[in-house]
Amino acid sequence: MSMKYHIPVLTCELIDNLMIRPGGQYIDCTFGEAGHSRAVLESTTPLPNVLAIDLDGDAITLSRDSMSKFR
Repeated sequence: MSMKYHIPVLTCELIDNLMIRPGGQYIDCTFGEAGHSRAVLESTTPLPNVLAIDLDGDAITLSRDSMSKFR
């Protein structure tokens, strides 16, 4: 399986308005290809905690490798 190319929308607005705190806890209910989860994780250190869920098991499987650097 290969990754589809997806550009998440409103990423800048998400980061600007979510007021992400270092070590904060967040839920991404539309994990998909991990664009928003990745943006949240890259926005601050120490890393926030993100619980990422999606109904599409294939999306989770495809994104798992690209997110492994955040473990």
